[in-house]
Amino acid sequence: MYNQKMKRGRKKHGCYLHDLLKETIGNICFKSAFISAMLTGVLVHFVKLSNLLFNHDALVLYGTNMDWLLSQGKWFVTPLMSYQGPVIMYYVGSIVGIAAIACISGLICSIFGVQSKYYSYLVGAVFAAFPSVATTMLYNACDYFMLTALLAVVSAYFMIKRDVFLNFLGIALLTLSVAAYQAYVGFAVSILVLYSVSCLLNPQKKCRTVIQMGFRFIGQIIVALGIYYAVLQMKLQLAGQVLTDYKGINNMSSNLAPAVLIQSAVQAYKDVVNFIFKDVLGTYSHFVSAVYTFVVVINLILIILLLRKRKLFQEPLRVCLIAILVIVCLPLSINLVGILSRNSSFYYITVYPFTMIFISAPIFLEQILQTEQKRYFVKALSVCVAFSMIVPVGVWFVKNNQAYQKIQVENQNIHLKSTALVAQIQEQKEFTTETPIVFVGETPYPYLKTQSGLGVTLDGLHTQGMALYTAADIIYSAGILGAYIQTYIAPDMLLGNSEEFSQKHLNEIQKMPIYPNYGSIQFLDGNIVVRLGQ
Repeated sequence: MYNQKMKRGRKKHGCYLHDLLKETIGNICFKSAFISAMLTGVLVHFVKLSNLLFNHDALVLYGTNMDWLLSQGKWFVTPLMSYQGPVIMYYVGSIVGIAAIACISGLICSIFGVQSKYYSYLVGAVFAAFPSVATTMLYNACDYFMLTALLAVVSAYFMIKRDVFLNFLGIALLTLSVAAYQAYVGFAVSILVLYSVSCLLNPQKKCRTVIQMGFRFIGQIIVALGIYYAVLQMKLQLAGQVLTDYKGINNMSSNLAPAVLIQSAVQAYKDVVNFIFKDVLGTYSHFVSAVYTFVVVINLILIILLLRKRKLFQEPLRVCLIAILVIVCLPLSINLVGILSRNSSFYYITVYPFTMIFISAPIFLEQILQTEQKRYFVKALSVCVAFSMIVPVGVWFVKNNQAYQKIQVENQNIHLKSTALVAQIQEQKEFTTETPIVFVGETPYPYLKTQSGLGVTLDGLHTQGMALYTAADIIYSAGILGAYIQTYIAPDMLLGNSEEFSQKHLNEIQKMPIYPNYGSIQFLDGNIVVRLGQ
């Protein structure tokens, strides 16, 4: 009897999930957002898709076995990336990543009931063009990051449903998302916050019901984080590892202390404000800052109009809750990683949830259209909302491709100079295929810059905020240069232990000139030594 009930339960849930999936994917706005994201993704990131470009991390991250990331709290990365086999396929990964973005766009439209296919197109474009995507592209891990973000979005989608089975499924998916990349927990939380705001703007939804729903959301998030942490501790014990200090994850308990938490929250809030009003993550532009400010203003105007049109100002509790969620909770939720990982770097790869700022306007506009009957007023609002989405997409298209162009020039520069270095090493009379090559020190970055023409202009582009560090920033260091040469230029090159050799022959090395000066390559103690810098 019990087994029969279990079978009926599984069948019931299976049918429900099938119907839910069919309903979601079959929606015209899901399809519109999906198609738009795919097309925009290919258009905006065509340079990366058609060229092998990489940043510093991508030089050595070419295998899908990433069990070593367990010490950073990321225990789900290897299973997530296993679909590629043992070797990362950059083009395949990029396409899978764009497809994941397309699914995110469609799900967002489904969650918030976006009815206009035109605004669905814009939602897809926003998610595909946001500079976080270019950042992940340069890590050659777009699929890893975007599949993680998709897990977070799907988890929020299930958490919203008033179904115990789907709620538990949402908790499980959020756990896996956090276990792959912790920063995207902000996606799930910001969706839940924005959904709560949307419910409060609906006069048919009672405040008490929304508050109860909010506590349910909080409970689900806490359970997901608790399961993640418990599994993490178990895996660390089995592997005999401990957490590193990566982004402060080893001090998570101290980061959650009330005084520290308040301090981190204040800084996280400031980061969001600075992003909007100062564009601190890109090349500063008064125009871009003005556009971002306009986006925020439009959202606030739409909320105020909804409160007025639906006569919600007569309910002080509802107004107060909306104000708290919009002004305090939403900025903190999109930058939740800034609270959880104190003193961590603030750059585009971690702030993909900031896209919620740019896609919230059509959500509020949909509700306005259900209330407002004045034709010209509606048209004016629609134009403003469209402007608040189209212009940022255009800005990001330019920003991304400037960064790609800089990376392309510097990658070519690095390859040519590294090839020349290999040739110089092989010209040494003591060189054989069995002679260990030892790289010590780091070459100053200016050596790797293109010193004339286009390179000077490109060097002035600020891409560090986008985390688009080129190989030129780090490659000419003892560890990474060897890996680069073995991977892309001379696979048979034998590398010696630079750290041990440096300690043993410190005096001799310090007397050597710095590469590329004459005498920077010498034969010492059976090794060919290249002094790259200090």
